[in-house]
This record gives sequence, C-alpha cells and structure tokens, in this order.
Amino acid sequence: MLVLTFVGKGGSGKSSTAINTAVLAMLGGYRVGVVDTDPQASVQLWQAYRGQKDIPLQMCRPAEVRELVDQARRSQFDLVVIDTPPQMDRSTAVTMALADLVCVMTRPGAFDLSVTLSRTRLAERQGVNHAVIINLAPPVRNGVDAPLVADLRDALKINEAACWHGQLTSRVAVPAALANGQGIAEFAPEGLAAAEARRLWAALERRFEEKLHAIEA
Repeated sequence: MLVLTFVGKGGSGKSSTAINTAVLAMLGGYRVGVVDTDPQASVQLWQAYRGQKDIPLQMCRPAEVRELVDQARRSQFDLVVIDTPPQMDRSTAVTMALADLVCVMTRPGAFDLSVTLSRTRLAERQGVNHAVIINLAPPVRNGVDAPLVADLRDALKINEAACWHGQLTSRVAVPAALANGQGIAEFAPEGLAAAEARRLWAALERRFEEKLHAIEA
C-alpha cells in the first residue's frame, strides 16, 4: 500500500487535487481511501454532494493518521490519499513523514513561494519523496508557460525543489465538478482540466509503480 499526502498553503488546491487524484485512482481500478485531517472538511462536504461512499473517507485529527494508515494497510487498500490543514505544525510534519510521496501544492506568485519552500525543505529533512505541483495557473500559450509560472519554476530550480513538469490550469470546470460531487474526470472527461488531472495522475502512478516494484524485489 502507498500513501500520498497533499500539503500547501490555504487556497492552493490541496483538497480539490486530492479528490481528483483519488477519483482517477478509483477509476483505474485501485482500492483507494481518503484521510482528511483538515478541519475545514472539504473532502467530507464533497462526499456529501456525491451521495455515495465508493471512495471511503475518514475524518481525523493528525495524531490519529498513523493508526488509520495501519488500518488501511491491514484492509489491503492500494492507496491512501491524505488531505492536510493549511497551517504547518508538528502534526502536519508527522503526517508528511508517513507518506511515500508528498505533493506540495502551490499557486504561481511570490506569496506562495516561501510557504512552498518551507514544506519542500521539511520533506528533504525527513527524507520523504516530494514534488511541487503548480495549480491554479494561467494557461499555457503556444507551448510556453505564462510568465508567473516560468518565474516560479526558475525560483524552485534555484532552490533545488523538485517540480512536476506539468501544471493544473485555473479552470471553472474543476469547482463545478466538486460541487456536483464528482471528480473532474467524471464531470468533463474530454475537457482540458481532466486531461491535466490525468497527466498528473499518470506521473504519480509511475512513481507508485516504481515503489511497488522495489517492495516486491
């Protein structure tokens, strides 16, 4: 079983990306569960909109995450997705340490950079695999990143912070899907937002397959 944890500043899209990732994993045949430690309970609200529990969700305090992960492992889940609070404290650090991969969500812009780097540096100190995911970005034009995104990638590179080569563009279909209790791949499967979400999931899935092969070896 593998654990994927989403961290980041408030408004960076942790919950929406965690939901879309969990939905894509489920559609791909994985047995996936979500653990939500964020008091805002966005994932719980989404599940209420969804009206079904095909992706099991457990709300908990950060101190309870380890036991829930152990329970999921005993129950033979393939993947556990963890959504975390926006604030960075000791409990969030403990949750990060449990992950096989930490996704550090960020928006392009100077205000998110310092928060993002604080999380990547913590993951480095913990020895946890991690990657920055650029979310709510301006669209790519003619194959070229928007200046804000290009500047962010340059700053991350200077600080030796690993960053996914793609981006999640700010698109109205994403919040519309969540308000309908769906993932973007269910709500608008042929749309650009779903295509980006699938590209992210493909990158994450490759990382997980590498880890699974290493475990089996």
